[in-house]
Amino acid sequence: MTSYNEIFIGKHTLCSMAVAKKVFQFVAANLSVRSRALLSYTSRAIGSYAARDVSIGEDGKKLKVLWSDGEESRFHATWLRHNCRCPKCYDRSAEQPTVGLKELSGQPMVEYAVANGDRVDVHWKYGEKEEEHKGFFGVEWLRQNCYSTINTLEKKRQRSTPLLPSSRELPVVTYADIQQDKKGLWNWLRNLNDHGRCLLSGVPAREGELKKLVEKFAFVQPTLYGEMFEVKTTEKPVNLAYGDSELNLHMDLPMYESGPGLQLLHCIRFDECVEGGVSVLVDSFEVCEALRQKHPNHFATLTRVPHTSFRIHSKNHEQTAMYTYSRRHIELDESGEVTAIFWNPAILGPLCVSEDDVEPYYEAFRCFWKMLMESPSKVQHRLLPGEVLTFNNRRALHARTSFERNGGVRHLAGCYVNIDDFKSAVQVLGEKFDKNYQVKRVFNQCSF
Repeated sequence: MTSYNEIFIGKHTLCSMAVAKKVFQFVAANLSVRSRALLSYTSRAIGSYAARDVSIGEDGKKLKVLWSDGEESRFHATWLRHNCRCPKCYDRSAEQPTVGLKELSGQPMVEYAVANGDRVDVHWKYGEKEEEHKGFFGVEWLRQNCYSTINTLEKKRQRSTPLLPSSRELPVVTYADIQQDKKGLWNWLRNLNDHGRCLLSGVPAREGELKKLVEKFAFVQPTLYGEMFEVKTTEKPVNLAYGDSELNLHMDLPMYESGPGLQLLHCIRFDECVEGGVSVLVDSFEVCEALRQKHPNHFATLTRVPHTSFRIHSKNHEQTAMYTYSRRHIELDESGEVTAIFWNPAILGPLCVSEDDVEPYYEAFRCFWKMLMESPSKVQHRLLPGEVLTFNNRRALHARTSFERNGGVRHLAGCYVNIDDFKSAVQVLGEKFDKNYQVKRVFNQCSF
């Protein structure tokens, strides 16, 4: 029988091992033809479904829907009442539900239900006075939001961040394509969602262009460094990035509760006489999954023991600041999937944990750091004027080799985009250009 190590998505893409294992275990325990079909990971168009029949179960506590493809969905009466799509319960202008506590009091019971073309009509009784309500659901909406085990695993599989063979490369999109139409913008953002990184070429090498580029799909995310920042060598730098020394692999500003999502670095000037200063990217998610497989004890430690990030600007700096944030390096959801990775050795404060956790933490810390440095996902690129290096700061750790100016200049303009604004833009453009595309996890600590 196929093992979960052999489960593929499409032709090349491996899903995360956590998802593959759960799907395999469920299929192995449910040997129906339909369940086995999950091993092929066939995607279906939601719009092709129709509700063949509906029936009430458990004395009104549940509603069962039989679909035209033979699958079944079961919905709890309370869930249905909470999510009723009728005009009284859902404001279509604001696109928000209006159901309150009163409507959910007691145990809502389904009294009547019928498949009615492209919708399912449902009547409830609820509350101590057994008040009645008549509502409905669109068939497509019901199928999309079905929470059966099979559908939940399939949606989780689709959202799972892929480990792509091409992650060893740096996808390239031209600025001309982005300027031409929204499809070029979609191509750029989709690459960022799939690979965690993408290079833009042909962007005018002048200040001000980067903000205009970002505003094609989002707003610039401000930080303690303002909206825009300049990466060039300064005397007594407020940040190591503003010097010429080597920078180790890191994510920017993990001391924020919601730190930067996308990072964009626009090369304004990079003189040929400058030696070094090469940009480096590593896929932290890929390394994280490798750590889980090769060193499960270390993986478990980094999901359990918290570290503390400090960022201090003393009185010697123009803007004083003091940030402190404690959390785990690796965050997991309820099914064990990685939802966030936090890594920046340059701003780690003294470890403050149980005595019994100190040595295990440092053993795991050293192991993960070594694996990051040796990762086959590493990409190195010397930026050229007019190129913009874009990457998901939550996934792609970045570094820089040291450099000698030799009388020349290395000047990058930089800014950030909120991770949720980025995810929203991908979903909106995906609806327009590829309705079957499922947005991958962006490591914003969200399990969805």
